Amino acid sequence: MTHPVVGLVGVGRMGGSMARALARADRRLVLHNRTRDKAEDLAAELGEGVATVVDSPAAVAGEADVVLTMLADDAAVAGVFTGAKGLLAGARPGTVFVDLSTVMPSTLQGLEAPIRATGAGVLDAPVSGSTATAESGQLTLMVGGTEADLERARPALEPLA
Repeated sequence: MTHPVVGLVGVGRMGGSMARALARADRRLVLHNRTRDKAEDLAAELGEGVATVVDSPAAVAGEADVVLTMLADDAAVAGVFTGAKGLLAGARPGTVFVDLSTVMPSTLQGLEAPIRATGAGVLDAPVSGSTATAESGQLTLMVGGTEADLERARPALEPLA
């Protein structure tokens, strides 16, 4: 079975824990973090060939089949999608963007039309759990979006929940 390439934007405590769970499930990862050193340290920890670190959210979107965002707040989520090097700039048809951050529903609702205009899908999937439950693959996900997008994203989400 071929697994999707999973992009992860935001590899702080929670995002890093998710990356570890995904790596254990043999997912190839593309990582980006505002502080590049954090992503590079995580990639080194995960081992050679598991994770690639890229310079922008657009580069993540250009390489990944499913892109997970785990960010601090609404402004960070909106900012990572927009701009010359944002996720929308690299979006491809068939990619699914999954925001796992705890943000207002209106944040993703405001991004849905521009995301779908690229041919990509989008899921709003805030998590319940800690870094320990993330790393052990026992998060609870509350997913909103289309069934088709969920099915395309499922191989990236199952190792987390």
